[in-house]
Amino acid sequence: ENLEALYRSMVIIWIAQIMSVVMFFVVTQLVEVPPDRPENQILSFVFAAVGTFCAIISFVVRARLLRKSVEQQNPALVQTANIAGRALCEVPAILGLVERFVLPGQEYLLLLLISALAMVLQFPRRSDLLAASYKDPSFGS
Repeated sequence: ENLEALYRSMVIIWIAQIMSVVMFFVVTQLVEVPPDRPENQILSFVFAAVGTFCAIISFVVRARLLRKSVEQQNPALVQTANIAGRALCEVPAILGLVERFVLPGQEYLLLLLISALAMVLQFPRRSDLLAASYKDPSFGS
């Protein structure tokens, strides 16, 4: 029962984090920006590179924490792994939001898409909880 409650809370947090990216997109569409913003291709490239790097690193951080949760048999660490991974996935969305208001062009949409896609790929799995709680039948074999 405790694992089921923990899994439900992980899914609820996942939905909330996805919704934050959706809200960033809505804000970028509703707020007027001045058309005379200066072009800066280098800054746009830096935002894209940092955002993509953070999205990739999020998978590494999540995997390491999930491995640690299995080693320590600590289901609570699974939730930490999921939240930490998706928090890093929010970096491209935040950079996209900043880019929308600082630079001209539509490149911010790519950063929002990278963020949303990375978060979708990090949907919480019940099997991660089972592996960290001695309830996985394949554990130890």
